[in-house]
Amino acid sequence: MCNTPAIQIIKLNKHYLIANKCAGILCQPTLSSNTTKKKEKVLLNILKEQLAHNKSGLAAHLKNIHRIDKVVTGGVLFATNKNSAQMFSRYLRKGGNCGFKLKRRYLAILQSPIFIKNDPEQGIISFKNKSTGSSASPMITHYKKISKNLYAFELCTGQKHQIRVTCKTKLRSPILNDIKYGAKPIKNFNDEIIALHSAMMRITIGRNEPESTLIPMPKSEYYPLWEPFLNTTTGYFHEYINKVLLDDSWGTVLFE
Repeated sequence: MCNTPAIQIIKLNKHYLIANKCAGILCQPTLSSNTTKKKEKVLLNILKEQLAHNKSGLAAHLKNIHRIDKVVTGGVLFATNKNSAQMFSRYLRKGGNCGFKLKRRYLAILQSPIFIKNDPEQGIISFKNKSTGSSASPMITHYKKISKNLYAFELCTGQKHQIRVTCKTKLRSPILNDIKYGAKPIKNFNDEIIALHSAMMRITIGRNEPESTLIPMPKSEYYPLWEPFLNTTTGYFHEYINKVLLDDSWGTVLFE
């Protein structure tokens, strides 16, 4: 895993910062992370230390806009001031033209996808997670198959472990090395990382043009998990994968 590191900052402007999270790091402190004997690494804290000498006082204003799981790698968005935090939060609550728009896309390698005739290779998956109770809102996820076991996902809702549950339940396979959801552990590979990566964000500030940001794999030690799909010199994904991440013409077939 990353030792306490300099975190790669992919983009920084007056509205937001995109950090490239390693596996084994929490996005923000939790009660358990503060009380356990083993001190957990927390992305927000690492960034604040890293930016402590920034003359604008940036570190004091950072606020998580969303989170990804400890075992997931890739882009995490932080607002750099109070107004931006409110505008991103407004969009995530209300959608539409409210606030600063945010599109998040992920890549996942499935352990052993099981295909049934007439299953659409792209579309929208919508279902209620039975484990959260009958009153829960549906999990809604846009998806596109890229190759035999590589999928891209876009979150339309933001529920706990949404992509991981969707893969296991609806695509009939856990994500590679996702032991919590039934995957077989990869021999001689760290169990604090699964093959799920926050790979692209598209952000629209007010009436400005949308800005898309691709996020590479943060550390070379993760490359063996993703090697067929990566440029191992740069850590970025191959161009045909990037085109899918940036493409707006994903199918809209509803897969329930």
